[in-house]
Amino acid sequence: MRTVLQNIFVSLLLTAGCGFIGYLTALYLNKILPLTVTKINIIRAISITIIAWAVLGKVGWAIQTWSGNTFPEKVNNILFKVLYMIGLYLVIISIFLKSQ
Repeated sequence: MRTVLQNIFVSLLLTAGCGFIGYLTALYLNKILPLTVTKINIIRAISITIIAWAVLGKVGWAIQTWSGNTFPEKVNNILFKVLYMIGLYLVIISIFLKSQ
């Protein structure tokens, strides 16, 4: 049970940290590089695509074994987390960007 709680806490910290960094990035971009609505929508579309790619890659690969410790499974888990965080980062940025 302790491992489950630790994993939940780590995922909360990663998600909150990614959101906070995305927010700060959006504030910075608003100051130095105001974007058009079209460019903001492109960022939104890219972020949704990356999240969908991560999710479909996770559920769509038939590589799971009983132990769950094979190299392809480990790579799959890492790719899922990295792609999901990138997608979340871009979503947060696109939410807080202001158009010209």
